Amino acid sequence: MSEVTVKQLAEVLGISLEQLMDQLSGAGISVKSADDTISNEDKRQLLAYLRSAHGKESKDETPKKKVVLKRKSTGTLKISSGTGVRAKTKTVNIEVRKKR
Repeated sequence: MSEVTVKQLAEVLGISLEQLMDQLSGAGISVKSADDTISNEDKRQLLAYLRSAHGKESKDETPKKKVVLKRKSTGTLKISSGTGVRAKTKTVNIEVRKKR
């Protein structure tokens, strides 16, 4: 599939001929009719144009960040240790774990 016509390439890609001609002209490849041939270099240029137009700049983009879930949270709780005037308060550390 080194040298193919514009019409053959549109059939292989499954898009209309007019849409392919618009994309080729946007990529800077001059095509006058459906019988013009397209080389592999022109195909690579079209692919690079379409990737940049749709947001995918290159293959070595930064990796996506992982989502990290916290299953355990810590807190403190004050507990009174009796009733009356001399009741002491005690601070207790609490861990809350979520189920999977």
